[in-house]
Amino acid sequence: MSVQLIITDHDGVIADIGDLVYCAAWNLCSRHNLFGSIPTPPFTDFLEKFRLPGGEWFASHGFDFPLEVVTETLRHAPNNAKMFSAVPLMLKTLRDRCPKLPIIMISAGDEPRIEGQLGKWGIRRYFDKVIGNNPSKTEAIYFFCLAFGINPKEAVYIGDMPSDMEHGCEAGVMTIGFTDDRPMMRRILTAAGAKHCVPNHQALGDLLLELAA
Repeated sequence: MSVQLIITDHDGVIADIGDLVYCAAWNLCSRHNLFGSIPTPPFTDFLEKFRLPGGEWFASHGFDFPLEVVTETLRHAPNNAKMFSAVPLMLKTLRDRCPKLPIIMISAGDEPRIEGQLGKWGIRRYFDKVIGNNPSKTEAIYFFCLAFGINPKEAVYIGDMPSDMEHGCEAGVMTIGFTDDRPMMRRILTAAGAKHCVPNHQALGDLLLELAA
């Protein structure tokens, strides 16, 4: 059964956010922990356990922030993100080889910010639809499968966080974890339900072409 619909996240797959969101979280913790009484959670803990909207993760480490403070802090973290350099060639190759294959973006990130970044980077034309402000992606993924008349088993969702894999599995689609050459992320994303894991965009493009054949 070949893939009939590609759905991808933005931050961490198209936009290289690195540790921008974690740094924003770390700074928030540091500003409210002047005497060092609560250890700031390490990056590995963030990668493995963080789930949007984020309040539960902070609370699990002893930081009781109002949800609106967490949301506002993390919302602006990727504003200055750059695009992964290999993304344009990957998208162009997919469009050239599979011109009728829909590519949808579903992200928890701020939609105007995402639209602006895609436009600035010259890649907006590759996406049939861009949906932001969607921290729980399960329903949106399933909705677009129905909208395109595609069985969820014929769709893939690409993400970089455990919650992405969980949402994709809940929607019944194939999940692809993007690790950005971080070996530990293969273990984390596989444990969260990733069917495939890829280290970079060359491998991601090759896999998508194989699945769409």
